[in-house]
Amino acid sequence: MNSQEKEMLPFPVIRKRDGRLTRFDLGKIEDALYKAFYANNMENKDLCKSLALEVVQDLCKDPGRGIPQVEEIQDVVEQVLIREGYGKVAKSYILYRAKRNSVREGKSQLMDGVEAILEETRKGTSFASNSPGSKMLKIAVSASRNYYLTRMIPSHFAEAHNRGDIHIHDLDYYGKTVNSLQIPLKRLLEKGFSSGYGFIRPPKRVSTLGALTTIILQACQNDMYGGQSIPEFDIILGEYIKNHIKKEADYEDVYQMMQGLVYNLNMIYSRLGAMVPQSSLGVGMGMSEESRMVTQALLQALEDGLGCHETPLHPWVIFYVKEGINLNPGDPNHDLYLKAIQTASRRMNPTFAFLDNQPNKGKTSVAYWGDGSRIEETEEEDGKSMEADSRWGIGSIAQVTVNLPRLAFKIAHKRKDYPRYSIFRSLDSIIELCANQLFHRREILSHLHVSELPFVAGEGIYRGSEGLEDGETIEPLLNNGVMNIGFVGLTESLRILTGQDHFQSEESLNLGLEMTEFMAKKIEDISKKYGIKFVLTGSSSGYSVQRFPVLDGLEFGHHPGINDGSWYSQAFSPRAGSPVEMEKRLETESRFYPLTPGGHFTFIETLTPHPPERYGEILNLMKNKGIAYGGISFPINEPLHNGEKTRTLRRAAGILLPLEHINSALQEELKNRNEEIS
Repeated sequence: MNSQEKEMLPFPVIRKRDGRLTRFDLGKIEDALYKAFYANNMENKDLCKSLALEVVQDLCKDPGRGIPQVEEIQDVVEQVLIREGYGKVAKSYILYRAKRNSVREGKSQLMDGVEAILEETRKGTSFASNSPGSKMLKIAVSASRNYYLTRMIPSHFAEAHNRGDIHIHDLDYYGKTVNSLQIPLKRLLEKGFSSGYGFIRPPKRVSTLGALTTIILQACQNDMYGGQSIPEFDIILGEYIKNHIKKEADYEDVYQMMQGLVYNLNMIYSRLGAMVPQSSLGVGMGMSEESRMVTQALLQALEDGLGCHETPLHPWVIFYVKEGINLNPGDPNHDLYLKAIQTASRRMNPTFAFLDNQPNKGKTSVAYWGDGSRIEETEEEDGKSMEADSRWGIGSIAQVTVNLPRLAFKIAHKRKDYPRYSIFRSLDSIIELCANQLFHRREILSHLHVSELPFVAGEGIYRGSEGLEDGETIEPLLNNGVMNIGFVGLTESLRILTGQDHFQSEESLNLGLEMTEFMAKKIEDISKKYGIKFVLTGSSSGYSVQRFPVLDGLEFGHHPGINDGSWYSQAFSPRAGSPVEMEKRLETESRFYPLTPGGHFTFIETLTPHPPERYGEILNLMKNKGIAYGGISFPINEPLHNGEKTRTLRRAAGILLPLEHINSALQEELKNRNEEIS
């Protein structure tokens, strides 16, 4: 700016948004204008300088003006552009201005978030740990979420998330890593692996076998944000003991290994001390002597509990139930099924996967995570099952969840006599949005290098990463994972649309099935079109079930039996507090299972534990009614530290947790649950 231009300015300073004064700089107006013109393929620095001077002239027209605010200057810039005939450029400037505002708001929200985290951890109510590492991780999580929402995720996806149309899961890890994995344990044990600091040889003793299994689970958890699971755990360990352990192992050796495994999985922290590995172990199908010992010992270690006999929260054990293997008296592993029932009646663990029910029936290899998420193993093109050392190494890449009640509110809010096609038109649009959002996330992840997932990709654990070098991208492994699209609140959405939910009305049930089938078919078509595995899931949706009703209440008000509480029901489950007879519930929910191949669960509620005999009767009823995964949920009240303290365990969003670690919305849901069995 020359001396003549400086004389034009009656204000040497301007006031920033936070109230501070700073020297006025005409060059900043020129730069902002240049970016707006550049966005429209127009580069003319002289024009930008001329327009900037016009902005100054307009600001000087008011002789009584005091120190101008930044917002006032930006308003004048827009006015000058429009007046001079640069409407498209003005639009680009407005968008640029909105983006800058969004970034500033994100920074402000981050600071608020940091303050809230420090206050929360001082109170001792945060999940898993209040260690310094945990606090630092929570702060990083808050910063990461703000970064992705304001800087990386396209605005229409971010706005849909912020409005509550959808919930993008684990935003803090959006571009950092993938979700979860079914670990190919057989290959790792037989070939050994690198920990990053040295090579770990295949174990030769039973005790070492358990320790290395724990290390593998922890190392995978450090590379990923979701659950880690070992399918066919009993079969793999049983075969390894039989073929590779030199000293013949007896039951006591195996029990000591399992007890150590259970202790370690409840004590060894990952992610800077923020949490223990979210581990799931699948058992029940191994029929060799060694495999049976593994299952028996693991169940006994769970039943015995930790040092003061308290209930272990990890691992989440899934007992796979199948006719001819363990379901009926006379089946080779029926005694193990009875042992699993006995353990679950005390510890609420294991849960049960029924392989003779849809969508598991006829599948050669199916695996669940403890929260009800599910995946199927693929087969070779010739139709033959894959070799055991090549199987698994697959998992979930990411998930997004649809807010069905909000969709229903928007339809019914416009007109009470809405046409039916508007429901499916809205579902089509929201599923398309979800798929495109997952496409974007996949594209961001495809640029990660193998060295950024040093164990999962560096050791070739995730299928598709075998043989990749550190400098290569992880894109090949993304082809072997699934993209999950979930939904919550089918019950509430049907109440909005029809006045009754699918447990109250056959008409509503048929509509609910049509809606779910429509979503499943749409997702299947998208998978075929793009050659990427998308699946519909009805398993745990965590934070979204408490976030959605709050946002919907602000826009649509609070409606009894819909969003007057602070939670929505999981997927197709009944709303807590609804009087639904148990058999009716099982029959109704089982009809949705074939439509949700990405996961599902049914937990029957009771206010007190039941003896193993009654527990077994209910499980058999669940199996006969077509339930594929679930169990019985009840409060566990137990002493800690030799009676010095007590705690209550409850199952929330499908996961077993201490009551104080369950968020306030789900605690409210727990209080409304009815006893379904007696």
